[in-house]
Amino acid sequence: METIIIRTAIKSNDLEQLKQLFKTAFHPEKVDEFAEVLYQHLPNLKKEYWLVAEDTSKEQIVAALALIPWEWKMENTIFKVAEMGIVATLPEYRGKGLMHKLNKAFENVMQEEGFFLSSIQGIPGFYHKLGYEYAVELENHIYTPLDLLNNLLKESEFSFRMAEKSDIPFLMDEEQKFQQKFELSVNKSAELWNYQLRESLKTECASEIWMIETNNQQYYFKILLHGFGAGLILSEMSEGISFDAMQASFSFIKSLAIKKQKPYVRLNMHRESTAAKHVLALGANGGKSYALQVKITEPIKLLRQLVPVLEKRIRQSEFNDFTGIFRLNLYQFSIDLNWNRGMLISIEKGNDQEQMLTFNVNPRWFPMLCLGHRNWEEIQWMHPDVKPEFLVLNPIDNGNNAKIGKLMQVLFPKVKGWINLQY
Repeated sequence: METIIIRTAIKSNDLEQLKQLFKTAFHPEKVDEFAEVLYQHLPNLKKEYWLVAEDTSKEQIVAALALIPWEWKMENTIFKVAEMGIVATLPEYRGKGLMHKLNKAFENVMQEEGFFLSSIQGIPGFYHKLGYEYAVELENHIYTPLDLLNNLLKESEFSFRMAEKSDIPFLMDEEQKFQQKFELSVNKSAELWNYQLRESLKTECASEIWMIETNNQQYYFKILLHGFGAGLILSEMSEGISFDAMQASFSFIKSLAIKKQKPYVRLNMHRESTAAKHVLALGANGGKSYALQVKITEPIKLLRQLVPVLEKRIRQSEFNDFTGIFRLNLYQFSIDLNWNRGMLISIEKGNDQEQMLTFNVNPRWFPMLCLGHRNWEEIQWMHPDVKPEFLVLNPIDNGNNAKIGKLMQVLFPKVKGWINLQY
Protein backbone atom coordinates (compact mmCIF):
# COMPACT_ATOMS: atom_id res chain seq x y z
CA MET A 1 0.00 0.00 0.00
CA GLU A 2 2.94 2.32 -0.64
CA THR A 3 0.88 4.27 -3.17
CA ILE A 4 -1.83 5.21 -0.60
CA ILE A 5 -1.80 8.67 0.99
CA ILE A 6 -4.20 10.19 3.55
CA ARG A 7 -5.25 13.79 2.91
CA THR A 8 -8.14 16.23 3.15
CA ALA A 9 -10.66 16.53 0.30
CA ILE A 10 -9.80 19.98 -0.99
CA LYS A 11 -8.97 19.23 -4.64
CA SER A 12 -11.33 20.55 -7.31
CA ASN A 13 -12.44 17.07 -8.44
CA ASP A 14 -12.68 15.50 -4.97
CA LEU A 15 -16.44 15.90 -4.65
CA GLU A 16 -17.05 13.94 -7.86
CA GLN A 17 -14.67 11.23 -6.70
CA LEU A 18 -16.35 11.08 -3.29
CA LYS A 19 -19.74 10.69 -4.94
CA GLN A 20 -18.45 7.82 -7.06
CA LEU A 21 -16.91 6.12 -4.02
CA PHE A 22 -20.13 6.37 -1.99
CA LYS A 23 -22.25 5.27 -4.96
CA THR A 24 -20.12 2.16 -5.36
CA ALA A 25 -19.85 1.37 -1.65
CA PHE A 26 -23.50 1.95 -0.67
CA HIS A 27 -25.54 1.04 -3.77
CA PRO A 28 -28.58 1.03 -3.93
CA GLU A 29 -28.74 3.62 -1.12
CA LYS A 30 -28.28 7.16 -2.40
CA VAL A 31 -25.47 8.07 -0.02
CA ASP A 32 -23.63 9.82 -2.86
CA GLU A 33 -26.46 12.38 -3.10
CA PHE A 34 -26.50 12.82 0.68
CA ALA A 35 -22.73 13.39 0.72
CA GLU A 36 -22.95 15.98 -2.06
CA VAL A 37 -25.56 18.02 -0.16
CA LEU A 38 -23.54 17.80 3.05
CA TYR A 39 -20.34 18.80 1.27
CA GLN A 40 -21.93 21.84 -0.32
CA HIS A 41 -24.49 23.02 2.24
CA LEU A 42 -24.23 21.68 5.80
CA PRO A 43 -23.31 24.61 8.09
CA ASN A 44 -19.85 24.44 9.69
CA LEU A 45 -18.79 21.35 7.72
CA LYS A 46 -15.44 22.48 6.30
CA LYS A 47 -13.91 20.81 3.27
CA GLU A 48 -10.93 20.12 5.51
CA TYR A 49 -13.22 17.90 7.59
CA TRP A 50 -13.48 15.40 4.71
CA LEU A 51 -10.64 12.87 4.94
CA VAL A 52 -9.72 10.55 2.08
CA ALA A 53 -7.34 7.75 1.23
CA GLU A 54 -6.04 8.22 -2.31
CA ASP A 55 -4.30 5.60 -4.41
CA THR A 56 -1.78 7.88 -6.11
CA SER A 57 -0.97 5.27 -8.74
CA LYS A 58 -4.52 5.66 -10.06
CA GLU A 59 -5.22 9.20 -8.75
CA GLN A 60 -8.35 7.69 -7.21
CA ILE A 61 -10.06 8.14 -3.82
CA VAL A 62 -10.52 4.61 -2.49
CA ALA A 63 -11.74 5.32 1.06
CA ALA A 64 -13.15 8.30 2.90
CA LEU A 65 -15.03 9.65 5.89
CA ALA A 66 -16.27 13.01 7.14
CA LEU A 67 -15.97 14.80 10.47
CA ILE A 68 -19.48 16.21 10.87
CA PRO A 69 -19.54 18.89 13.58
CA TRP A 70 -22.32 18.93 16.17
CA GLU A 71 -23.15 20.78 19.34
CA TRP A 72 -24.57 18.71 22.18
CA LYS A 73 -26.01 20.14 25.36
CA MET A 74 -25.78 18.57 28.81
CA GLU A 75 -28.13 20.48 31.07
CA ASN A 76 -27.04 24.10 30.39
CA THR A 77 -23.56 23.33 29.06
CA ILE A 78 -22.85 23.13 25.32
CA PHE A 79 -19.89 21.15 24.00
CA LYS A 80 -18.62 20.19 20.55
CA VAL A 81 -18.98 16.68 19.14
CA ALA A 82 -17.33 15.26 16.03
CA GLU A 83 -19.45 12.68 14.24
CA MET A 84 -17.51 10.17 12.16
CA GLY A 85 -19.87 10.02 9.21
CA ILE A 86 -20.20 8.47 5.76
CA VAL A 87 -17.41 5.96 6.20
CA ALA A 88 -16.68 3.99 3.01
CA THR A 89 -13.97 1.88 1.40
CA LEU A 90 -13.98 0.32 -2.06
CA PRO A 91 -14.37 -3.48 -1.80
CA GLU A 92 -10.96 -4.25 -3.27
CA TYR A 93 -9.23 -2.00 -0.69
CA ARG A 94 -10.92 -3.39 2.42
CA GLY A 95 -8.94 -5.25 5.06
CA LYS A 96 -5.80 -3.23 4.37
CA GLY A 97 -5.86 -0.94 7.41
CA LEU A 98 -7.11 2.18 5.62
CA MET A 99 -9.82 2.78 8.21
CA HIS A 100 -7.26 2.84 11.01
CA LYS A 101 -5.20 5.41 9.09
CA LEU A 102 -8.25 7.56 8.41
CA ASN A 103 -9.24 7.28 12.07
CA LYS A 104 -5.83 8.58 13.11
CA ALA A 105 -6.21 11.54 10.75
CA PHE A 106 -9.73 12.09 12.09
CA GLU A 107 -8.46 12.28 15.67
CA ASN A 108 -5.71 14.68 14.61
CA VAL A 109 -8.36 17.02 13.18
CA MET A 110 -10.38 16.62 16.38
CA GLN A 111 -7.41 17.72 18.44
CA GLU A 112 -6.65 20.68 16.19
CA GLU A 113 -10.28 21.87 16.16
CA GLY A 114 -11.09 21.38 19.86
CA PHE A 115 -13.33 18.30 19.71
CA PHE A 116 -12.92 15.98 22.70
CA LEU A 117 -15.73 13.54 21.96
CA SER A 118 -16.70 11.71 18.77
CA SER A 119 -19.73 9.63 17.83
CA ILE A 120 -20.79 7.33 15.04
CA GLN A 121 -24.02 5.65 13.95
CA GLY A 122 -21.98 2.90 12.33
CA ILE A 123 -22.57 -0.78 11.86
CA PRO A 124 -22.15 -2.99 14.96
CA GLY A 125 -19.13 -5.16 15.53
CA PHE A 126 -16.44 -2.96 14.00
CA TYR A 127 -15.97 0.42 15.64
CA HIS A 128 -15.18 -0.99 19.08
CA LYS A 129 -11.80 -1.76 17.46
CA LEU A 130 -11.29 2.00 17.27
CA GLY A 131 -12.35 2.58 20.88
CA TYR A 132 -16.08 3.31 20.40
CA GLU A 133 -18.74 2.07 22.82
CA TYR A 134 -22.53 2.48 22.92
CA ALA A 135 -23.32 5.52 25.06
CA VAL A 136 -26.43 7.45 23.87
CA GLU A 137 -29.87 6.09 22.91
CA LEU A 138 -30.63 6.02 19.17
CA GLU A 139 -33.30 4.67 16.80
CA ASN A 140 -36.12 3.69 19.12
CA HIS A 141 -38.85 1.44 17.71
CA ILE A 142 -42.20 2.24 19.32
CA TYR A 143 -44.66 0.51 16.99
CA THR A 144 -48.14 2.04 16.95
CA PRO A 145 -50.84 0.20 14.96
CA LEU A 146 -53.12 2.59 13.09
CA ASP A 147 -56.24 1.27 14.81
CA LEU A 148 -54.93 2.66 18.13
CA LEU A 149 -55.13 6.19 16.71
CA ASN A 150 -58.45 8.01 16.53
CA ASN A 151 -60.16 9.80 13.65
CA LEU A 152 -60.88 13.36 14.77
CA LEU A 153 -59.84 15.43 11.78
CA LYS A 154 -63.32 16.47 10.68
CA GLU A 155 -64.16 17.88 14.11
CA SER A 156 -60.64 19.19 14.82
CA GLU A 157 -60.09 22.86 15.58
CA PHE A 158 -56.43 22.45 14.62
CA SER A 159 -54.92 23.16 11.22
CA PHE A 160 -51.75 21.66 9.76
CA ARG A 161 -49.18 23.13 7.39
CA MET A 162 -45.55 22.58 6.44
CA ALA A 163 -43.04 24.67 8.40
CA GLU A 164 -41.36 27.60 6.67
CA LYS A 165 -38.22 29.62 7.25
CA SER A 166 -40.22 32.17 9.25
CA ASP A 167 -41.04 29.40 11.76
CA ILE A 168 -37.38 28.85 12.71
CA PRO A 169 -37.44 31.09 15.83
CA PHE A 170 -40.47 29.11 17.08
CA LEU A 171 -38.73 25.78 16.31
CA MET A 172 -35.66 26.90 18.26
CA ASP A 173 -37.89 27.82 21.23
CA GLU A 174 -39.44 24.34 21.05
CA GLU A 175 -35.97 22.81 21.08
CA GLN A 176 -35.23 24.70 24.30
CA LYS A 177 -38.31 23.11 25.88
CA PHE A 178 -36.97 19.71 24.83
CA GLN A 179 -33.59 20.56 26.40
CA GLN A 180 -35.29 21.41 29.70
CA LYS A 181 -36.71 17.89 29.90
CA PHE A 182 -33.78 15.88 28.53
CA GLU A 183 -30.44 16.37 30.26
CA LEU A 184 -28.51 15.41 27.11
CA SER A 185 -29.69 16.75 23.77
CA VAL A 186 -28.59 18.40 20.54
CA ASN A 187 -28.21 22.17 20.14
CA LYS A 188 -29.10 23.40 16.63
CA SER A 189 -28.49 26.84 15.17
CA ALA A 190 -30.94 28.72 12.97
CA GLU A 191 -28.73 27.78 10.01
CA LEU A 192 -29.13 24.08 10.78
CA TRP A 193 -32.91 24.40 11.03
CA ASN A 194 -32.87 26.18 7.69
CA TYR A 195 -30.75 23.36 6.24
CA GLN A 196 -33.36 20.83 7.40
CA LEU A 197 -36.19 22.85 5.86
CA ARG A 198 -34.43 23.24 2.51
CA GLU A 199 -31.30 21.29 1.56
CA SER A 200 -32.03 18.14 3.57
CA LEU A 201 -35.12 17.50 1.46
CA LYS A 202 -32.79 16.43 -1.37
CA THR A 203 -31.33 13.58 0.70
CA GLU A 204 -32.30 10.25 2.24
CA CYS A 205 -32.35 12.00 5.62
CA ALA A 206 -35.21 14.24 4.44
CA SER A 207 -38.04 15.03 6.81
CA GLU A 208 -41.30 16.94 6.78
CA ILE A 209 -41.69 19.45 9.60
CA TRP A 210 -45.37 20.11 10.26
CA MET A 211 -46.88 23.02 12.19
CA ILE A 212 -50.01 22.44 14.31
CA GLU A 213 -52.04 25.59 14.91
CA THR A 214 -55.19 27.09 16.40
CA ASN A 215 -55.93 30.71 17.23
CA ASN A 216 -53.94 30.54 20.47
CA GLN A 217 -51.78 27.40 20.24
CA GLN A 218 -48.84 26.35 18.09
CA TYR A 219 -46.79 23.16 18.07
CA TYR A 220 -44.80 21.04 15.61
CA PHE A 221 -43.89 17.48 14.72
CA LYS A 222 -41.43 15.90 12.29
CA ILE A 223 -41.95 12.96 9.93
CA LEU A 224 -38.92 11.20 8.44
CA LEU A 225 -39.44 10.42 4.77
CA HIS A 226 -37.02 7.47 4.81
CA GLY A 227 -35.62 5.18 7.47
CA PHE A 228 -35.77 1.70 8.91
CA GLY A 229 -38.94 -0.36 8.66
CA ALA A 230 -42.20 -0.13 6.74
CA GLY A 231 -43.97 2.33 9.02
CA LEU A 232 -44.39 6.10 8.99
CA ILE A 233 -41.65 7.45 11.26
CA LEU A 234 -42.42 10.19 13.77
CA SER A 235 -39.09 11.52 15.05
CA GLU A 236 -40.00 14.73 16.92
CA MET A 237 -43.01 16.42 18.51
CA SER A 238 -43.36 19.45 20.76
CA GLU A 239 -42.76 18.53 24.39
CA GLY A 240 -45.26 21.09 25.65
CA ILE A 241 -48.06 19.93 23.37
CA SER A 242 -51.56 19.90 24.84
CA PHE A 243 -53.59 16.68 25.01
CA ASP A 244 -56.16 17.93 22.46
CA ALA A 245 -53.44 19.03 20.04
CA MET A 246 -51.70 15.68 20.39
CA GLN A 247 -54.94 13.79 19.73
CA ALA A 248 -55.54 15.87 16.61
CA SER A 249 -51.91 15.45 15.51
CA PHE A 250 -52.01 11.68 15.74
CA SER A 251 -55.26 11.67 13.77
CA PHE A 252 -53.49 13.70 11.09
CA ILE A 253 -50.40 11.44 11.25
CA LYS A 254 -52.69 8.43 10.84
CA SER A 255 -54.17 10.01 7.69
CA LEU A 256 -50.62 10.57 6.36
CA ALA A 257 -49.77 6.91 7.02
CA ILE A 258 -52.89 5.75 5.16
CA LYS A 259 -52.15 8.11 2.26
CA LYS A 260 -48.55 6.85 2.05
CA GLN A 261 -49.73 3.21 2.44
CA LYS A 262 -47.80 2.73 5.67
CA PRO A 263 -49.08 -0.12 7.87
CA TYR A 264 -48.22 1.51 11.21
CA VAL A 265 -46.60 4.56 12.82
CA ARG A 266 -43.18 4.13 14.42
CA LEU A 267 -42.04 6.63 17.02
CA ASN A 268 -38.30 7.11 16.84
CA MET A 269 -38.31 9.04 20.10
CA HIS A 270 -37.31 8.60 23.73
CA ARG A 271 -39.77 6.57 25.79
CA GLU A 272 -40.10 9.49 28.22
CA SER A 273 -41.10 11.98 25.52
CA THR A 274 -44.67 13.30 25.71
CA ALA A 275 -45.65 11.67 22.41
CA ALA A 276 -44.13 8.28 23.29
CA LYS A 277 -45.87 8.15 26.67
CA HIS A 278 -49.15 8.97 24.91
CA VAL A 279 -49.00 6.07 22.43
CA LEU A 280 -47.60 3.66 25.04
CA ALA A 281 -50.65 4.43 27.18
CA LEU A 282 -52.81 3.57 24.15
CA GLY A 283 -51.15 0.15 23.92
CA ALA A 284 -48.26 0.70 21.47
CA ASN A 285 -45.36 -1.78 21.53
CA GLY A 286 -42.47 -0.13 23.38
CA GLY A 287 -39.70 -1.93 21.53
CA LYS A 288 -35.98 -1.43 22.18
CA SER A 289 -33.61 1.30 21.13
CA TYR A 290 -30.18 1.05 19.52
CA ALA A 291 -27.41 3.44 20.61
CA LEU A 292 -24.87 5.88 19.27
CA GLN A 293 -21.28 4.70 19.55
CA VAL A 294 -19.09 7.21 21.36
CA LYS A 295 -15.40 7.74 22.03
CA ILE A 296 -13.95 10.33 24.40
CA THR A 297 -10.50 11.17 23.07
CA GLU A 298 -9.54 13.69 25.77
CA PRO A 299 -11.50 12.95 28.96
CA ILE A 300 -9.77 15.60 31.08
CA LYS A 301 -10.62 18.38 28.63
CA LEU A 302 -14.19 17.15 28.25
CA LEU A 303 -14.67 17.08 32.03
CA ARG A 304 -13.35 20.64 32.22
CA GLN A 305 -16.09 21.66 29.80
CA LEU A 306 -18.64 19.94 32.02
CA VAL A 307 -17.56 21.70 35.23
CA PRO A 308 -20.86 23.70 35.47
CA VAL A 309 -22.80 20.42 35.28
CA LEU A 310 -20.68 18.67 37.90
CA GLU A 311 -20.80 21.64 40.29
CA LYS A 312 -24.58 21.93 39.94
CA ARG A 313 -25.01 18.24 40.74
CA ILE A 314 -22.83 18.54 43.84
CA ARG A 315 -24.66 21.66 45.01
CA GLN A 316 -28.00 19.87 44.81
CA SER A 317 -26.78 16.84 46.80
CA GLU A 318 -25.77 15.91 50.34
CA PHE A 319 -22.17 16.68 49.26
CA ASN A 320 -22.86 20.38 48.59
CA ASP A 321 -19.92 21.42 50.79
CA PHE A 322 -17.53 18.70 49.62
CA THR A 323 -13.81 19.43 49.88
CA GLY A 324 -11.08 17.06 48.77
CA ILE A 325 -9.68 15.22 45.77
CA PHE A 326 -11.89 12.68 44.07
CA ARG A 327 -9.94 10.44 41.71
CA LEU A 328 -11.19 8.64 38.61
CA ASN A 329 -8.81 5.77 37.92
CA LEU A 330 -9.03 4.93 34.21
CA TYR A 331 -6.28 2.30 34.69
CA GLN A 332 -4.11 3.73 31.91
CA PHE A 333 -4.05 7.02 33.86
CA SER A 334 -6.10 8.75 36.52
CA ILE A 335 -7.96 12.06 36.73
CA ASP A 336 -8.10 14.10 39.93
CA LEU A 337 -11.14 16.30 40.54
CA ASN A 338 -10.03 18.82 43.17
CA TRP A 339 -13.00 20.21 45.14
CA ASN A 340 -13.21 23.07 47.62
CA ARG A 341 -16.55 23.60 49.38
CA GLY A 342 -18.54 22.30 46.41
CA MET A 343 -16.50 24.13 43.76
CA LEU A 344 -14.20 22.39 41.27
CA ILE A 345 -10.83 24.10 41.58
CA SER A 346 -9.04 21.94 39.02
CA ILE A 347 -9.24 18.78 36.93
CA GLU A 348 -5.78 17.34 36.31
CA LYS A 349 -4.02 14.11 35.54
CA GLY A 350 -3.45 12.21 38.77
CA ASN A 351 0.03 11.93 40.22
CA ASP A 352 1.66 9.06 42.08
CA GLN A 353 0.64 10.32 45.51
CA GLU A 354 -1.69 8.02 47.39
CA GLN A 355 -5.28 9.16 47.03
CA MET A 356 -8.10 8.39 49.45
CA LEU A 357 -11.32 8.56 47.39
CA THR A 358 -10.86 6.63 44.15
CA PHE A 359 -13.29 5.19 41.63
CA ASN A 360 -12.04 2.63 39.10
CA VAL A 361 -13.52 2.58 35.62
CA ASN A 362 -12.15 1.00 32.47
CA PRO A 363 -11.81 3.83 29.88
CA ARG A 364 -14.00 1.84 27.47
CA TRP A 365 -16.98 2.25 29.80
CA PHE A 366 -16.30 5.87 30.73
CA PRO A 367 -18.36 7.39 27.83
CA MET A 368 -21.60 5.67 28.89
CA LEU A 369 -20.92 6.76 32.48
CA CYS A 370 -19.95 10.34 31.60
CA LEU A 371 -22.97 10.86 29.30
CA GLY A 372 -25.44 9.22 31.68
CA HIS A 373 -26.36 6.26 29.46
CA ARG A 374 -25.80 3.91 32.41
CA ASN A 375 -25.00 4.51 36.07
CA TRP A 376 -21.97 2.83 37.60
CA GLU A 377 -23.95 0.06 39.31
CA GLU A 378 -25.57 -0.98 36.02
CA ILE A 379 -22.18 -1.11 34.31
CA GLN A 380 -20.68 -3.08 37.19
CA TRP A 381 -23.10 -5.97 36.56
CA MET A 382 -21.25 -6.67 33.32
CA HIS A 383 -17.83 -5.19 34.14
CA PRO A 384 -16.60 -5.82 37.71
CA ASP A 385 -13.60 -3.52 37.14
CA VAL A 386 -16.01 -0.60 37.59
CA LYS A 387 -15.97 -0.09 41.36
CA PRO A 388 -15.16 2.25 44.26
CA GLU A 389 -11.84 1.74 46.03
CA PHE A 390 -10.78 3.50 49.22
CA LEU A 391 -6.99 3.46 49.03
CA VAL A 392 -5.12 3.53 52.34
CA LEU A 393 -2.39 1.46 53.92
CA ASN A 394 -4.91 -0.06 56.34
CA PRO A 395 -7.67 -2.47 55.29
CA ILE A 396 -10.41 -1.07 53.05
CA ASP A 397 -12.90 1.14 54.88
CA ASN A 398 -16.34 0.08 53.64
CA GLY A 399 -17.89 3.30 54.91
CA ASN A 400 -15.71 5.33 52.58
CA ASN A 401 -16.44 2.91 49.75
CA ALA A 402 -20.10 3.78 50.21
CA LYS A 403 -19.19 7.48 50.13
CA ILE A 404 -17.33 6.99 46.85
CA GLY A 405 -20.28 5.13 45.35
CA LYS A 406 -22.68 7.89 46.38
CA LEU A 407 -20.38 10.57 44.99
CA MET A 408 -20.40 8.74 41.66
CA GLN A 409 -24.19 8.56 41.74
CA VAL A 410 -24.27 12.33 42.24
CA LEU A 411 -21.58 13.29 39.72
CA PHE A 412 -22.47 10.78 36.98
CA PRO A 413 -26.15 9.79 37.31
CA LYS A 414 -28.20 8.04 34.68
CA VAL A 415 -29.98 10.73 32.67
CA LYS A 416 -32.50 11.04 29.86
CA GLY A 417 -30.54 11.66 26.69
CA TRP A 418 -31.73 11.86 23.10
CA ILE A 419 -30.01 13.36 20.05
CA ASN A 420 -32.40 14.64 17.38
CA LEU A 421 -30.96 14.76 13.87
CA GLN A 422 -29.46 18.00 12.61
CA TYR A 423 -29.37 17.04 8.90
